Amino acid sequence: MQKRNHGVFKKKTRQTIENSSIKNKCDQSIALIPLQSDKLTIEFSSDYQIISRYQDYYVLYSAQLNTSYIMQTHSTDCYAQLPGIKVDHIFFHDTRLICNSEVYTLQRGKSLEHLSTLQIKFPLTDGCELDQNTFLFTLQKHANLFVMKYDKDKHCYKKIKSLNLRYRTLVNKNHKITKLQRIDSTCYCLIMSEIAKFDINFVISDDEKYTKQIKYAVVPHEYIYADPNNLELTDLMLAPDKIHVICQNVKGLIVVVDQFTGQVVSKVEYSSLELRMVGNFDYLSFPILIANQRQGLKVVDVAESGIQGEVKMEEGVDVVGMIGGEGDKVWVACVNKGTREVCRQVIQLQCD
Repeated sequence: MQKRNHGVFKKKTRQTIENSSIKNKCDQSIALIPLQSDKLTIEFSSDYQIISRYQDYYVLYSAQLNTSYIMQTHSTDCYAQLPGIKVDHIFFHDTRLICNSEVYTLQRGKSLEHLSTLQIKFPLTDGCELDQNTFLFTLQKHANLFVMKYDKDKHCYKKIKSLNLRYRTLVNKNHKITKLQRIDSTCYCLIMSEIAKFDINFVISDDEKYTKQIKYAVVPHEYIYADPNNLELTDLMLAPDKIHVICQNVKGLIVVVDQFTGQVVSKVEYSSLELRMVGNFDYLSFPILIANQRQGLKVVDVAESGIQGEVKMEEGVDVVGMIGGEGDKVWVACVNKGTREVCRQVIQLQCD
């Protein structure tokens, strides 16, 4: 695919990686070994789902209980409970918690104090922190970048600027930005069927060398990859090597792309409720994603180099979702219908 450039990024040349050059850490199989299981201190329900994540926080929502529980990956305690609210988006910013468009103070173990409501006309789709007082939100219209600054005196966010990654046209009206991720000064995101990246300085800096390149409120950016069938992309993962980008479309096709050349290095078709990159992922030696199969987890070898592995949960235990991980370990939230408990289970990957 020929990459389209819209601004400051320059195309870099890299050597193409062939599957034959991949040297796996494991010969053919990986054992997924359940380790300790800890009970989460929330009310039991069999219909929990993870509906939002931000950094090492996640939201468990039960329609039966009509309650959202904000949890932290490294803790079994409930960080905050929001009865009667389905939290579609959660963000932490300094001492503030943003749930959907509502802003609260953060007081662990206490009732949340409502501060204000974000003054936005369209639903949020994602966001990331720019600094201690400034936050970048993305809205469900025109691939909109909405920069807001917190006013400590009035306890509310105020708009600084509104920018876009696409021109404001009728065709692009409902194009939204999702899976926004920041590494250093570069932001990566999905815009419908494409992966885009842009320099954060175009959003936060008032320096003329950046502002003069912004035309019609469109931030200079680069498209790394576009689905050839124009299918919407639903997931985006950035490899630790900062070279490879992994995406998946609505039909389950997983694509690994070299972000500097735009070259597709592998494609794998796999349908799953959820995919997660392991902490020690390496395309050349450990090209492994973990798939949530509800009744267990399964290894997905994105390089098709022959690695396999899976684990089945005990009878009556369902995997709600993967909530974190580091190195060769993955943490999952599970519902045990037999004991009527919600648990955090640690799964270790081990080469056979």
